[in-house]
Amino acid sequence: MKRKLIRQMCAEWRSNLWLMLELLIVGAVLYMLFLFVASMLHVRNRPGGMELKNLYIGRVATIPETATGYKPYADSTRNPYTDRLTLLDNLRSNPYVECIGEGINAIPYNYSYWGTEFQCRVADDSVQTMGANMRFMTPELVKALRLRGKRGETPEQIAAMLEEGQILVSQAERGEYNYDASMWLGRRAMNYGDSTSLKTVGAVIEDIRRNDYEAASGTVVQNMLDAPYRWSIQVAIRVKDGRMEDFIQSLKAADMEFGNVYLTDLQTIDNRRDNAQHEINDTFRNISACVLFLMLSVFLGFLGTFWYRTQQRDSELALRKVNGATNGDLMRRMISEGLLLLVIPALLLLGVIFWVVAGIDLEEKGMPAMPDMMRYYVWLFTVAALAVMIVAGIWFPARRAMHVQPALALQEQ
Repeated sequence: MKRKLIRQMCAEWRSNLWLMLELLIVGAVLYMLFLFVASMLHVRNRPGGMELKNLYIGRVATIPETATGYKPYADSTRNPYTDRLTLLDNLRSNPYVECIGEGINAIPYNYSYWGTEFQCRVADDSVQTMGANMRFMTPELVKALRLRGKRGETPEQIAAMLEEGQILVSQAERGEYNYDASMWLGRRAMNYGDSTSLKTVGAVIEDIRRNDYEAASGTVVQNMLDAPYRWSIQVAIRVKDGRMEDFIQSLKAADMEFGNVYLTDLQTIDNRRDNAQHEINDTFRNISACVLFLMLSVFLGFLGTFWYRTQQRDSELALRKVNGATNGDLMRRMISEGLLLLVIPALLLLGVIFWVVAGIDLEEKGMPAMPDMMRYYVWLFTVAALAVMIVAGIWFPARRAMHVQPALALQEQ
């Protein structure tokens, strides 16, 4: 039966060739869409280098001297800096607060790309360079964000390193900076090519990403006391588990303002995530909707194609039934033919994927980082989706055709 089926398909090579070309084109389009969605989901589900549960985010602002609300200082020991420390101490005394940290360009979902050229000498004649995002934190902020080292260092251990003047580094995921970051541990490094700013790398921390859909960029974390200038002081408040609402309800005016400084833009990390990723989430949803719409269109297209092919073969099915073929035999033959038509386009698509994986570094082109094997898994999913569409496109019209009496089908011919 198989040899007869292949012989019949070869005899109908013209129509089958066009159908295989259609399968190849549709498969390539579906594959690219599936690959994009899979890569986005892969990046989104990866750890972001920070633990963001039970976290409030805010900013400490200063009333300028020219503002009408500015309060002149009668005591020379007071200034906006001491006011900020007092304000944060008042917040730390809140019974629902676990810890509070400050930072510059350090709060999650921060799209600023304050960059540096990180250089680390890994041998006498070898210097590794990485474009990195600068983040300045207090040791308390390390604890509030619960940064962890790749060798199992706890937030407390990493905070102690930062307090001692060491720097923390996270590795970039893109191929351009695909170094073995463990080689940096304990070595001296500098930023901006400034040899006077040499500091010891204390720990390689988990990869930090600016948002849920972006590959991790290289990051250098330094003590906030080393910031060249202090502006837009950001605050992270870690609340005790299950006390988020209690904390907000317990806030008093003295907790939000002291002297000439005040706490503003206070929001949960979930709100900050939603606001920062609003456009990205909308784009992702739109692309997912396009994928579903395209799959539905392809299904209806295949359904129409195979429905027409099956209707044109009513007399053939009737003759086979007259010669003793059962409905099961005919259904298996029709589905086998459709799946055989998929084999060549699927193999051609696999060849293109292998060429892309072997010859092109997609991460360097700005695509999200993903394992090479994921591309093959997406290919399998694409082929499986096409196979399901083909089977569905054959099964419905073939089942209808098999209910037609053979004599009636032959009479119509």
